[in-house]
Amino acid sequence: MPVHALDPTDLCLLADLKAWLNIPGATDDDLLQRLLTSVSVCMQNWMNRTIPTATYTDTRDGNGSDTMSLAYKPVTAVTSVTVGGQVVSASPDGIQPGFVSSDTAVYLNGSRFYSGRRNVKIVYTAGYATIPTDLAQACIEQAAYQYRAKGHIGQTGTGMGPEHISFSEHDFTPGSKRLMQQYKSVVPL
Repeated sequence: MPVHALDPTDLCLLADLKAWLNIPGATDDDLLQRLLTSVSVCMQNWMNRTIPTATYTDTRDGNGSDTMSLAYKPVTAVTSVTVGGQVVSASPDGIQPGFVSSDTAVYLNGSRFYSGRRNVKIVYTAGYATIPTDLAQACIEQAAYQYRAKGHIGQTGTGMGPEHISFSEHDFTPGSKRLMQQYKSVVPL
């Protein structure tokens, strides 16, 4: 049976998950790979962001300012900036006219993001080239928790005598959720 393909948005490696679970063989590799991809997607959806490096194209309304915050962070490179159909070159030194960027925004020296509807286009790369260790570990632990729970999905306890079963209402373990909160992208209203 072929192993489920590695997804570029995975937050941990199959080998690390198997090591955490102490699973030496390949019998459950397909299941484990699907599980860690599913957990990675769920974690990133909850955080409202993509963690691995990716290229984005934002088409936005001009705001009349010289600063435009970008949707995905941390910004690692800005490929192009276009305002009102005009290409803005990168500033050669951060002082001369052109664009410069930080890990959260693009700034224009000598011009503005002129007000208009969808008149600004910014192509950039954002995310982490290496998944932060704490997020990778949270993914491992969450995937391991779900793998171990597959025989009693949602069940938190059973009782003796008259049958009593209780079920968990948690999507994520409390530790995973606490850690993900640090990376959560909150869009201002």
